[in-house]
Amino acid sequence: MNKEEFENSMEWHDGILKDVKIECGESVSIKIFFDFYRGDAQEREQMAGDFYQVDDISIFIDSGELRRHKFAGNISNGYINKIKRTKKYKFFLYLSDGFVSFTFRDFNINSINC
Repeated sequence: MNKEEFENSMEWHDGILKDVKIECGESVSIKIFFDFYRGDAQEREQMAGDFYQVDDISIFIDSGELRRHKFAGNISNGYINKIKRTKKYKFFLYLSDGFVSFTFRDFNINSINC
């Protein structure tokens, strides 16, 4: 899925954050697993997002609220925006009593449904 398709097809509200992995190598990368509704779909689609050359990471998660809302949806909203006059993007994911936020230079989003 290309970046434009992703931005135009995701319904962030009622998504489910499943996992966040941070890898610290020569540069920092983040892999996020989440389930989202796309378009008029009746079921959430399992997705994995890989974000590369990550900077400025902020994560605050109330784990009790995250677990409590995992079936109805623990994501309330989110976005990926290009930062003007730079080669960076901003990722922000609003959770049930928490958030995940970072800047990055490139990303791939893939469906992992069978």
